[in-house]
This record gives sequence, C-alpha cells and structure tokens, in this order.
Amino acid sequence: MNEYHQPSVTGHAGEKCSIVWYDNGYNILKVYYNGTGWEGPNVGATGGRYPNLSAGSTTAKYCWTSGTSSPYEIKVSSETLQRPLLLAGPEVPQGTLSFEHSRAAVLHDTSTGALFWAQLGDVRVKNKTGREILIPLVSYVDSLLVLAPENHFDYLRTKALTLSSDADSLKFQILVYSRGFKSSKLELEYKLVDATTGSSLLTVRRVPVVEEAGEFRSQGEVAIGLRPYRGRRVFIAVEPKGLGEGTPHILRNLGEIYRIVEGSSFGRPPEGKESTQTQLTSFALLQNYPNPGNPSTHITFTLPQKAHVTLEIYNLLGQRVRTLVEGVKDAGSHRVVWDGRDEFGKTLPSGVYLYRLRAGQGKGQEDFVRVKKMVLVR
Repeated sequence: MNEYHQPSVTGHAGEKCSIVWYDNGYNILKVYYNGTGWEGPNVGATGGRYPNLSAGSTTAKYCWTSGTSSPYEIKVSSETLQRPLLLAGPEVPQGTLSFEHSRAAVLHDTSTGALFWAQLGDVRVKNKTGREILIPLVSYVDSLLVLAPENHFDYLRTKALTLSSDADSLKFQILVYSRGFKSSKLELEYKLVDATTGSSLLTVRRVPVVEEAGEFRSQGEVAIGLRPYRGRRVFIAVEPKGLGEGTPHILRNLGEIYRIVEGSSFGRPPEGKESTQTQLTSFALLQNYPNPGNPSTHITFTLPQKAHVTLEIYNLLGQRVRTLVEGVKDAGSHRVVWDGRDEFGKTLPSGVYLYRLRAGQGKGQEDFVRVKKMVLVR
C-alpha cells in the first residue's frame, strides 16, 4: 500500500531541499536533503493530511489540514494559523465562508536581510447595474514551481476576462512593502493588459518605492473606469523595476493571503430566524492566536446560551495577573484581545501563561471551566 500521499517539495540554496507528505496513519512526515545525503524522515505532526511546503530564508515552513479538531483548522509546524469554524461537535455545519484572496511576490536578500513584498488581490469588475464579478489570480502547482527573475512576477496577475458591453469599473487591493532595498529607481507598475496582444492598455498605478526611516509601505484600493476597454479581453499584471534581480543572495517566494469576508459564516440559521451567530451546541475555549503572542494575542470562546463569564490570565505560580472578561455574555462566539499587560497596565515579561474560562451553565449544573496555556514573547 502506498505510504506517500500528497508530497510537497521546496528547494534551498546549495542544492538542498525539503519534502513533506502524509502516510496511511495520517502522520505528517518530513525529510531534508543537506546537499550530500538525506536526513529523516521525522514525524512533524499526527492526525493531519494535505501538507504543503514553502521555503524560508534557511529552513522550510509547512502547513497541513488537521483531522483531529474542527474542520478546516489550518496549522503550520505546531502552531494554529487560523480556525474560522467555531464548532463544538463533530457535525459539519451548513453554509459557506467567503474569502478575499490576495497573492504576494516576496524577495528576501539573505546577505543584507532586505525584504520586498508586492501584493495584488480582490480584483473585481462592476457593471452598470452594480453587479460585481471577481477575477481570480492565475493558478500554479507550487510543488513544481521554480521562481526566477524572469518569471517571479508572472504569478502576480489575474486570469484574463472579456469585458462585457456594460462593464463599468474595475477595482483591486494593493500592498507594497520594502525594507532595505535601497534603490533610487525601484518602483512597481500595476497595469491593465490586453490579453490578445500582450500590450499594456493602461498603467493603473505606479508606486515609486522611496524608503524613509528604513522602510516603505503603500496600500489601499485602486479603481479605474472600463468604458474605453469594453469588449476587450484583459488582465491585471504587476511589473517591477530596479529590484536588483541579478543578486545571487535573493530568495523568492509567493504568499497566498485569504481574508474571511465579514458577515459570511458556516451554520446559517433556519429560514425565518434572523441571526448572525453560528448555532453552537456547547461551551468551548479555543487556543489563542497568534501563539506565541507578540505583543498581543486573541482569545476566542463560544457560548451556546447566555451566561455569566469570567476569563482570567494566570502566571505559572498560579497568581492571577489579569481579568479580561467578567460579566454576562450572549450566546455565540466572543473574541478578546490580551495586550500582554497586567491589571495595572504593566508590561509582563516573556514566558508561559495560563488562561481560564469559567461560564455558568444554568441552575443545578456545574460551571463550565477550561484552562489553556499560551506563550508571550517580547
């Protein structure tokens, strides 16, 4: 029986590479080729499937889908990245989650630590009636992807779309960040391109990158009118200039960013009942995110009914250092931010802390109590 499922591979400098996969026991396994031989395999996690791998500056980061917790929990190494479903039982709820998708082309100069990030996403065409059409970004198979100066930004563009006769406007989100790429000629151009001829129809936005105090950031929404281009087949592309692409120390990556659209959720209420809350059946305290927290972290808990709630932070000596919640809360999901400070506003040192939730379950029943650990890093 095949013990190698969904392998993902990424290369490192010096003919080195890393590979991850999952076996029949749903263990996430990883090996590393150091240039002369293989190290591993080692078990990176248990109860997971569908691993994916991406190179960092010197090591590889990998993520997978957890099979032992709520559906669609996403993990990287041993950390929970995102848990959009706040479920207490095994049933998969009905409904959909809507995402806004962006992609970033990332360059890291390992010799200087310089970082450059160019992002494009949430590209939409609106017609005269107000209806919007999402233009997806081009797809790729990242396990086989080799990024080079001549093709890196080819993946930072949308698929082609033929503009209808009532196409009115186009909008998209951009983010450009630079730290240490000190070039007087460095800039990005976001362009509307004719997919048939490959020629540029319009430079929608030009972003000159001029670092002040060691870094540069530009972000926001870009919008243009489409009436002159109706009937054409077009796409949005990003063209860099002055990035020093011949430097041998530059590592290239692509980052995929998904943001849950506000108001979308699993567990839609039955017809005729208005509710924005997921229908929850039990109390739950979720793992904080991010963990480690630096300098703050989010703690989420869920209530199936209205209840008196206490959420407290303790150090490892058992001393209470902060009360985050004390009072009655409605049924549903609640998220609290802890800023790493005590009751008096004093910044607490790095270390392991405990957070405890106590919620009343009703007359004649014991309170629900859960305790979890988290790490604070300064």
